[in-house]
Amino acid sequence: TIEGWIYFDTMPSGTGNSGNGDGLISKYNTSGSQWAIQVDNQNSGYTNFNWYNYDKHNNSYSGSGIGSVTQSDIYQNWCHLAVVREPDNGSIHCYVNGVESIFTINDQVIDNNIIDYNVPLYFGYGYYQGTDFDGLIDDLRISTVARYTSVGIATTATFTPPTQAYATSGTLTVTTDPPGDKYG
Repeated sequence: TIEGWIYFDTMPSGTGNSGNGDGLISKYNTSGSQWAIQVDNQNSGYTNFNWYNYDKHNNSYSGSGIGSVTQSDIYQNWCHLAVVREPDNGSIHCYVNGVESIFTINDQVIDNNIIDYNVPLYFGYGYYQGTDFDGLIDDLRISTVARYTSVGIATTATFTPPTQAYATSGTLTVTTDPPGDKYG
């Protein structure tokens, strides 16, 4: 599960699953192999979310459409985005503000070949995307479990997005004193 709050300062630059939109979250290696959550515009006033995996899509840079939202609902508004891979069949599911996309309610996107390239995770950038994401990402959480399970309905909320920061394990009150010298 990859989830968090996103805010679009400007709408993405790509149009209509062109593969030239903005990368929200991605991982890629030096040979160009990557997986990414991408976002681009439709000319009809919608913004699309796409799942792209180089090892699944064979150079079709647009990937698979996993969500579509009216621009007026997300432009300069905070929205909760969750992309979940269900472990039983590898289906990818997209939820915006707790409502599942019609493009994923029937397990339309299956991906059982997501590779950890052992490289950094990128936020707001993707290897094949045309531009960087212009907006904010807040309270991002990445989990190794499917936090939300599809109920196969795209007209009602599957879950209520959290309204407070995610719980933190450990302590946030411990301070570390800086070293007394400049050598660390």
